[in-house]
Amino acid sequence: MNRKAILALVLVMGLIITAGAVWAEQGAATGPRSGPGRACCAGSGGGGGGGWCNFGDPALSEKFLKETEKLRADIYRKHTEMNYLLSAQPIDEAKVKAAQKEINNLKAQMADKKVEYMVEARKKNPNWTPGSGRGGCGGRGPGGGY
Repeated sequence: MNRKAILALVLVMGLIITAGAVWAEQGAATGPRSGPGRACCAGSGGGGGGGWCNFGDPALSEKFLKETEKLRADIYRKHTEMNYLLSAQPIDEAKVKAAQKEINNLKAQMADKKVEYMVEARKKNPNWTPGSGRGGCGGRGPGGGY
């Protein structure tokens, strides 16, 4: 092989390794914007209040996480799909709008589930208020914040 071919091969391998490391880091993280893991912060940013799953009762919070695991994974997958659709050339506007509708629907389901748990938390502890307790949700990477 000539020098240019070797250089091109080394560059491509470097990109593949870097992309793999970034992908693995996103899967290992537990922040709200790191994928479908066990993140429970509200909103689409890097934190928020006491979080989606701080219901003042660890067992209730764990139950919420387990029950919404598939929903959070679906939201993450749809965001990934949306990013892909937006990076395609040419952009298929109809597909982008359809994906956004699905994301909105999934987020509405997540919000409904959150309200159910908020009501349950208040029944167990009338002094509990949303967002009370420790926040500290600081994630990274792409995602819908759920």
